[in-house]
Amino acid sequence: MDIVEILSSGQRGRRLSFEMVREHEDRTLNATGGTGPLLAWMLRHPEVDCLGPGTGQVWTTCAERLAEALDQCALPEPSAASWRRALYASVECAAYWQPADSVDTLLGYEEVRPALRRVARYLAQHWPASFTAPVQREAQFQVAFVDDSDIDLYAYGTRPPAEVLGRWHEQVTADEHRNRKNLVRPIQHCPNGKWWVTPGPGLYESSATFADAAPLALWCQEDDFGWTEARSAALRIPDDGAVYEVHQPADWVELCRRYPLEVSANMRRVWWECTGRDGRWVIPNWQQVARDYMGVHLSVAGYLGCAGEVMDVGAETASMVAGWAPDVTYWFDPRVMIREPIHCWSVRDVEGVGEQWERVVT
Repeated sequence: MDIVEILSSGQRGRRLSFEMVREHEDRTLNATGGTGPLLAWMLRHPEVDCLGPGTGQVWTTCAERLAEALDQCALPEPSAASWRRALYASVECAAYWQPADSVDTLLGYEEVRPALRRVARYLAQHWPASFTAPVQREAQFQVAFVDDSDIDLYAYGTRPPAEVLGRWHEQVTADEHRNRKNLVRPIQHCPNGKWWVTPGPGLYESSATFADAAPLALWCQEDDFGWTEARSAALRIPDDGAVYEVHQPADWVELCRRYPLEVSANMRRVWWECTGRDGRWVIPNWQQVARDYMGVHLSVAGYLGCAGEVMDVGAETASMVAGWAPDVTYWFDPRVMIREPIHCWSVRDVEGVGEQWERVVT
């Protein structure tokens, strides 16, 4: 696994590299004052916040200036907290139902690649081992966010996984059949639809924790709804049974090749919006995957290298990871269950740090 490649080529990996440098510059400037290279770049190119999707000289010039700024930036010595904040920022910017934001777009330009690789090579030397580790069965935590519906942790796992996956498969195939007319329409006339690749709701979906015992899934959720309260509990995971590991694009591609499910009609418009690709799409058929594996784990490295990337599966087919949070494992085994006690979490504004998830002691 090439960590430098993940941090300089993967869409979310590139953004994490950028956010590590940007945050270090912000904190340095807050302490010393002045203007750093990235801030100077933003001030020089205020149009970055309003550039629409496309190409042209304006984009190229912005990319060249961004590369120059990154080359001039001091590289931080990463801490556990800075890795978490950068990962959170990268996940927060993911949006697979619309074009990528301007910074994500510019980070993908060839003009920026050498500067990003400089950052990536440095960060790879400080890479957390947990970001590429296989699933830690003894330290898996289910998270339930508290909103108007007040979903309880025990709402997960109330139906057998086979039933959940059966309903998921029926829904996806029915939607694909109903929307097949989208395959012959002009793509601009096709409606947007579901954009995520995860199995149906109701399965346990757990993650390990950061150093302060906060689950990764508490911090890192694509398309989050601004939750400020949550609950978590450990899961009891059987020791036997294989878990499929996704650490790099090749792992996801292999899963799609072994268990393909076509979703071209469903995904055509929505994934075209974020990738510009108009073609056949497949995702893993989770109902079939569950026959051979008790779960599928997307490591942090797997997320940074795969999320939002067009991955060729065959001569005419491709796939993408979308809606799957870093380090999350979806469990297909009915023996998985909640292990008490349940912990409560709340977002607090910590002076000098900003908003943080903190455990509520009762």
